[in-house]
Amino acid sequence: MHGIQVIPTNLFQGLNGLQELLLGKKSTVFLDHLQFDFSTNLTELDISETKSGDRSLHLNISLFQKLKKLKMLHLENNNIESLVPGMFSSLEGLQVFSLRFNNLKVINQSHLEHLKSLMYFDLYGNKLQCNCDNVWLKNWSINTANVHTPYLRSYPC
Repeated sequence: MHGIQVIPTNLFQGLNGLQELLLGKKSTVFLDHLQFDFSTNLTELDISETKSGDRSLHLNISLFQKLKKLKMLHLENNNIESLVPGMFSSLEGLQVFSLRFNNLKVINQSHLEHLKSLMYFDLYGNKLQCNCDNVWLKNWSINTANVHTPYLRSYPC
């Protein structure tokens, strides 16, 4: 194993000016929900490819709550199977959101309802189900002209 395995809760304390944090491509990173409390000026956060084998990345509901200036969030290739409602509610300024290559089957409307500035939403490579829970997503993607959803035709339904 290489690199940081466990990120201490106070690692970013005092780094108030930190704007970009790329934790991607680490074999395993264990995140604590207090992690970004000291990084309120983050505008870009990449937590991609941090899974270990078949384990999925666990995201605490409060992980992103203080990141009100975040504009780009990459959570790609982490075996994420579900998202907690309200997890992204404080990210009203988020413009780019990528969840490529996870194991998501359902995207609830509540996951996106607070993302008022969203311009790019990438779900490619997930196993979205063709069911009533996801019908709204296809309609939303087609009818929301200001948000680009790549590979929209590749989704079932």
